[in-house]
Amino acid sequence: MFTGGYLAAPMAIAGRGVSTLLYVPDIEPGLALKFLARFADRIAVTAAESQRYFSRKWWSRATPSARI
Repeated sequence: MFTGGYLAAPMAIAGRGVSTLLYVPDIEPGLALKFLARFADRIAVTAAESQRYFSRKWWSRATPSARI
């Protein structure tokens, strides 16, 4: 799971082939999130307005949580 930031980009590239979830906590994603979107299998957005920045693969409008 990635939430953006410039340090996440090299990790996303290195982790190709591993299922990934990109979490977009902001309404308008930054450059790193836009770049990481091309490597993500699914994209979780918290605001409906965020969906317009991603042409595909958006997942839900909720905060992802781990199952315990």
